[in-house]
Amino acid sequence: MDNYCPDHPELIQIELKRRQDSSSTIVFHDILCFLCAILSFSIYMIINRYIAVIVFLFTSIFVQVYAQSNEDSFKHWSVGLSGALNNYDAWELEPSISYNLVRYAGAGVGILFTKTMGNDSYGGYSADKTLRWFLSDDLNYSLAIRPEIHLATPAVYLDKDHDLALSLRVSPGLTIPFPTNLNHDVEYIPNQTGVTTPVKYDQVKNTGAKACYFHLKTALALEIDVITLSLGYNFSNFDLYGGSRNTIVEGEKLKPTTKIQYMHSVFLNLSYSF
Repeated sequence: MDNYCPDHPELIQIELKRRQDSSSTIVFHDILCFLCAILSFSIYMIINRYIAVIVFLFTSIFVQVYAQSNEDSFKHWSVGLSGALNNYDAWELEPSISYNLVRYAGAGVGILFTKTMGNDSYGGYSADKTLRWFLSDDLNYSLAIRPEIHLATPAVYLDKDHDLALSLRVSPGLTIPFPTNLNHDVEYIPNQTGVTTPVKYDQVKNTGAKACYFHLKTALALEIDVITLSLGYNFSNFDLYGGSRNTIVEGEKLKPTTKIQYMHSVFLNLSYSF
């Protein structure tokens, strides 16, 4: 402040604003680094140390490089909607919101809605064979929370007005199904030909399900002013049937769709920045 003359208070205000913006950027940089550490530790606990190290190094490098940028022209907030198909033969719908304090790094959260495209049927017999039982619920998760970190490369502008651009985006994060262990309603019908009216109802609950999974999204984004259209791929260890695999009915464990080691999804995202 010693370099500014008291006769020019507007210059002092400009310098104060610049220092406030710089201080905010530093704070946000520290928050991002802390989130990177939490994410890496979570992956270490869930998967293994090698993936955790890779994710930590990758996110740390991006945060360190891009936290230096603090452009006034970009929009801080964005809301989006993603649609996806995965290798569990299920569709996904994910509304989300995110905040970027710096141009190339931020954080956000999405709410995942998902449903299998087939109609699976599960049933069996009571111990004395006098009743048949059926599940009236799907065994797969239908809801999950997805907090994640957003990282992006500098945009490659396709026009001279900088209204059209391409960039690559990476979003490591966590998929947290809710509820962790699913409840299922069981209907019992007399084991007689032509009888379809339930005579007994029960409810069973799964136990021991994993509470958290990792995911890593990569996407090619086309930015058109404040609208962004992204085509991407999501890699995750999310078990869509994890909330039902330990469910027991009449002394027998349910056998939903075979567990897939890794979920692969292809998604299309449309977002608006403001």
